[in-house]
Amino acid sequence: MVIDQTILRDAESLWDYHRLGMALEQADAIVGLGSYDPRVAEHASDLFLGDWGQWLLFTGGIVARNDLLKTPWDGAEADVFGAIATARGVPRQRLLLEDRATNTSENLRYSWEILARSEIGAQRLIIVTKPNMERRVRATARVVLPSHISFVVTSSPSTFEEECLSRFDPVVLINLLVGDLQRIEVYPTFGFQASERIPEHVRDACRRLIASGFTKHLIRDQDRPLAG
Repeated sequence: MVIDQTILRDAESLWDYHRLGMALEQADAIVGLGSYDPRVAEHASDLFLGDWGQWLLFTGGIVARNDLLKTPWDGAEADVFGAIATARGVPRQRLLLEDRATNTSENLRYSWEILARSEIGAQRLIIVTKPNMERRVRATARVVLPSHISFVVTSSPSTFEEECLSRFDPVVLINLLVGDLQRIEVYPTFGFQASERIPEHVRDACRRLIASGFTKHLIRDQDRPLAG
């Protein structure tokens, strides 16, 4: 698939929308969401070591996928991320692992169950995810977490150019950007996420990307709203 400048401009519009740029706030616990991207573990660990939180929790089970979200390892995501954290100097006694979750909602629900059962008394969270997942994670947390919990969603510092032109296959990343936007539109109808406003220029960019063939991360029976 040819990635021309028009496609890159539309993809960057989606990238900018998915990124939130929330300011960090001191937290009781830092929660790193498991995924294919080990930089989540690295960034969450660095935040912990920078004294942004008292505890570090990683969440993610063994997710058997053959799609764009497939991980390069066979073990539980939480275990892999936990090993990265301890290698970076995070004390094991300050590390919590949740190894059952298989999606974002479960990541947050099961993490909160661990924190609620513990004596940590976590009322303030920093949630670390991939750059292109920030908005979806915030929308999910607004539904899953108790209303009295305050949280910030963040990701490792990165630009669209770094992600799309250096770190990842641009075809894979653009497919993920499109699929995540569709989920932001569709999931609130199922109660999976809170609603998020999608600006019309972002919708238009997504429609053009779908028309160009970036459909591999779409929910197949729900692709008509953004496909037009």
